[in-house]
Amino acid sequence: MENQTRIVISGYYGFDNIGDEAVLYCIIDKLRKNIPHVDITVLSNNPEYTSKTYKVKSVDRWYTKHIIQSLHNCDILISGGGSLLQDITSNKTVPYYLAIVAMAKLLGKQVIYYSQGIGPITNRFNRLLTKIVTNQVDAIYVRDLSSKQLLQQLGVRRPIQLSIDPVFDISPTTTISLPNAKRVGIYLREWNNIEQIVTAMVPTCKMLLKLGYHIYFISMQYKTDIKMASLIVDQLAIQLTDYTNVFIIDKQLNIHETLAYTANFDFIIGMRLHSLIIAYALNKPMIALSYDPKVENIMAEMNITHCIDIKTLTSEKLIDRVNYVTSHLSDEIDIIKTTKLNKIKLVDAPIDFITNNTINILGIKISNVTMHQAVQAFDEFVNSDTLNSIFTPNPEIIMAATKDPLLKQILNNASLVVPDGIGVVIASKILKGRCLKHRVAGYDLIQNTMKASKNKQYKYYFLGSKPEIVKAAAYNMQKKYPNIDIVGYRDGYFDEDQIKHINKEITASKANILLVALGCPKQEKWIAHNAHLLPNIRVAIGVGGSFDVMSGKVKRAPKHFQNLGLEWLYRLIQQPSRFKRMLLLPMFLLKIIEKRLIASPIKNKTKKEQQQVLVE
Repeated sequence: MENQTRIVISGYYGFDNIGDEAVLYCIIDKLRKNIPHVDITVLSNNPEYTSKTYKVKSVDRWYTKHIIQSLHNCDILISGGGSLLQDITSNKTVPYYLAIVAMAKLLGKQVIYYSQGIGPITNRFNRLLTKIVTNQVDAIYVRDLSSKQLLQQLGVRRPIQLSIDPVFDISPTTTISLPNAKRVGIYLREWNNIEQIVTAMVPTCKMLLKLGYHIYFISMQYKTDIKMASLIVDQLAIQLTDYTNVFIIDKQLNIHETLAYTANFDFIIGMRLHSLIIAYALNKPMIALSYDPKVENIMAEMNITHCIDIKTLTSEKLIDRVNYVTSHLSDEIDIIKTTKLNKIKLVDAPIDFITNNTINILGIKISNVTMHQAVQAFDEFVNSDTLNSIFTPNPEIIMAATKDPLLKQILNNASLVVPDGIGVVIASKILKGRCLKHRVAGYDLIQNTMKASKNKQYKYYFLGSKPEIVKAAAYNMQKKYPNIDIVGYRDGYFDEDQIKHINKEITASKANILLVALGCPKQEKWIAHNAHLLPNIRVAIGVGGSFDVMSGKVKRAPKHFQNLGLEWLYRLIQQPSRFKRMLLLPMFLLKIIEKRLIASPIKNKTKKEQQQVLVE
């Protein structure tokens, strides 16, 4: 399918763990809602189940050949969510997930950590491996502050963004009818102090029964969790003559059933991390039994203090917490609703990165947009409350950025970076990741945005070029597009000590769009250093030689040259002095080919092999 975005998801999936399946369900749901043509492949312990349940492609997470094939065919690898990078359960967990990330990067793919919980990581080799591999990841989103701090302690220097577990935004899709009574859900798991847990839970359950509660034991990983529930109910059967209001949900639930049950409870007691997150998403008060720092971290993120370390758990501590929560249910619900207002905004942070839809060309993130999408984005920028920068790099500018760290940083921090040269589009095809949809020439973008202005809502200030050129450009554009308002112009021949005066002049003009034609990298650096000082400017765009064309001094290449991607040749014929600059184009393409050869030595499989790899 044209413009399809191909995504591989790696995580702890296909193990009948409702918490991790809830994470997968939420990620897939977000991707489908936000990306029109998304093709999803999940690495799973049970590919057949995963494929059937989520209507995705799925491959065996243990079959290296199939994993590599999937990564080779994808645009983006999502690693997460959940707690993937930890070695509390096994020393093999960290190397497994990082190996998949490393393979994706070797194949030249974008990688994103999707709201992961990090740690504990105690093994020295695992800590070193996490540092090395994570420093290659394109976007890192962690679900709590402790995870961010741990990565920083390990030496990760990449930007680390705080988001929250995607399950925070989950909602029921079905209902279950339960007897009309006060109800509590209990979500336990096996741990190494089973006897201590049972000893604390039995008196607590007896107290809850006296308070008139119906008790429901929910298994989020049925084969293991059901044992804990059975041990407690067996003890209740010995000690009580009537325990008819105690229910074990004796089957493997799916995500939707788990949500439906949780929605019926007045509060929950949860040992399973995602039982707590689901309860929070459904505004249900909770008491956490923490067996792992990740539980304490999540409770801290939710600003909920009812958390008991499983190692120090006693019936007295638990009953004390239960008494408090049952006496303050409405207050607890209000706390959740209040804190959730700010937290929930962070759920979409990883999706926002993915849908930003950028393609990495020699370290520069190019926006993969059509002209129509770029014009729409421009309009949104003009009507926003903040400054937005737009740059239009061609191969020459990208090559300059590979040698100029400041220019590279400025380009990668921009609101929109469109591929001005056909060479950039060709480069994306050579790299064989996601291909850029179209060339979006800077001059054409400006013309189309001017055309889109209504009732002079776009107020332009032209800065740069020679005095006669910028004056003619402003005059011609105002005549051509009477629906815009060109409120000022200034040539590009000024000294450093004149910049403050120029800034005051631009501010006084009330312009909301600034076109800067100072040539690369001067115009990009000028925008980065000065545009934020201009309170009315909503869009600042580097326009290179566009004023020359607007003024009529330079003729635009005929349409057939443009359509064939040969505008550079037409300009070279017009201006032979550009010959030395044109030599950068073959150098640029050679660098791209070199990167491609290093990144992707894998050959395509036959159709028969592809059918074996993917479970449709």
